[in-house]
Parts: sequence; C-alpha cells; structure tokens
Amino acid sequence: LLPLKSGREIELRGGSSDVGSGNRGITVTDRHGDTVELRWRDLDRIDFRAPPGDDLPPGVGRRLHGTLETRDAGRYTGYVAWDADEILTTDVLDGDEDGRDREIPFGEIAAIERDGPSGARVVLRSGEEVRLTGSNDVDGSNRGISVADPALGQVTVGWDEFESLTFSEPERSLGYDAFDGGAPLHGTVVDEEETAWSGRVRWDNDESHSWELLNGDYRGAEFEVELSTVSWIRRRSSRVAEVFLRDGRVLELEGSNDVDRRNKGIFVIPEGGGAVAVPWEEFRELRLRRD
Repeated sequence: LLPLKSGREIELRGGSSDVGSGNRGITVTDRHGDTVELRWRDLDRIDFRAPPGDDLPPGVGRRLHGTLETRDAGRYTGYVAWDADEILTTDVLDGDEDGRDREIPFGEIAAIERDGPSGARVVLRSGEEVRLTGSNDVDGSNRGISVADPALGQVTVGWDEFESLTFSEPERSLGYDAFDGGAPLHGTVVDEEETAWSGRVRWDNDESHSWELLNGDYRGAEFEVELSTVSWIRRRSSRVAEVFLRDGRVLELEGSNDVDRRNKGIFVIPEGGGAVAVPWEEFRELRLRRD
C-alpha cells in the first residue's frame, strides 16, 4: 500500500522489481555512514521523511547535477542519471583509455562530451582530459542520459542525441519537503467548435493531478512533462500536440498516446455538472489553471 502526500492511497502488486519478492533489496544508511541491507520479506512499513540536516553520512555521494546539451532538442539543467544507473558522485564512469581499464568517480568529472558513436571525451576537475571507449557508459549501448529539470519534468536522450553534460552544483536543493503532494488538475477545455468547459480535468482519461506526467518525444528526446509545469496544451494534428510550459518554453510532443490519436479523451467535470468527454479529434486546447 502506497499512501501519497496528497492523501490518495495506491495498492501496487508485482509488475516490477520495486515491490514484492522481485525486489532486489533495500539499503538504509544512518547518519554515521553505517548501512543495513534488508530484503522484501523483512519489511513491515517504511515511513519517508526529510533528512535531519544537509550533511551527508560519511561515504555517501551527492546527487549528480548538471546541464545536458542535446544535438537537436535543446539544453536542460537538473539532477542527472547517467546510463539509467549512475546518480551519485561516488558512482563511477567506466571505459578503456589506450587499452587499459579506467574507472573515474563522477565527483572527479567536470564534463563529458560525446566523441563519435563509440567514445567520449571526459574533462576532469583537475584539468586532465581523457578519451574513453569500450563500455556501455560511453558508447551507443548507453541506456540513456536523463535530467530532471524542475521547471519541466524529465528529459532522456540516447547516445546519438547526446552532445555533452557539464556538471555543476544546484542553485538550491530540492528535498523531500519541496513536494507538497500536488493538487487536482483544473482548467478550461476548448473543442474545434470553440465550445469551452471549465472544471476538473482528466487528461487521456488517466492523468488527473498536477504531479502526473505528459509523455512524448521531441526532436529525438523522450520527455516526461510534469503537468504542474504546463500552462497550455494545443492539438497541432492527429499525431502532435504543442505544450506550453509556465517558464515560456514550448515543446511539440509526439509518439505517445498522451499526444496523438490514441488519446482516450480529455474529460472535464464542471462544478455542479456531469463529466464532459472531448475526443482527441474534436479537441483544440486545454488551458490549465494555476492554483
């Protein structure tokens, strides 16, 4: 059972290694740096809360943060996941340098640049530059470089779309208390006949809260856009939607049932009235209200 900050409760069963007997283990690190490994059957419950301070336990790395430059999809700054796996300064970047193995902690790296389909140029904080090859960390088998942009959501690119990543410290830390639990979506839906309805909104007959995600592809990158960051969505065609973010950026998303003809409808529940369903082919735009 997963109680959310919003008060909603979700019951999860199987389907991933996150819950159930397929879980690969839970690690708890105390403030002294000591760790305890637990198995799924050992658990009764986990109560999440903010850490007591900003100081990390000894030996525990900080979250990776930086600016991702893509080849065609723009620039994004936020917390980083490299190869869908490495997220801490204590994690290592693997590769071969001139025929010998090299393992570099991410905390020692200033920047990584794609150097063709099977290599990367790595700039260290010391000023040293190395070229790494021969590892899924630095070639086309990389599983993706993701950035959690707080004004957007998450963007992920494959090796072909990756240009560079420059590491930096975040301007402010976003911890457990930075998320308030979200709120139901409210806005105005307009159809092709310019008829408008205002009220609670359920997108694709599925997403109904500000913390939920709008999925789609843009110029070779995969986007998971948090709906709290969206001010306006407009259907461009049967296969494309234009998404206007609150910070002024605009994305043309495609390739997902959220933004093409597979969309199951945009539902509006006006105050005091029944739900109105607007099919994708009749939908023009949604203007989301900022509560």
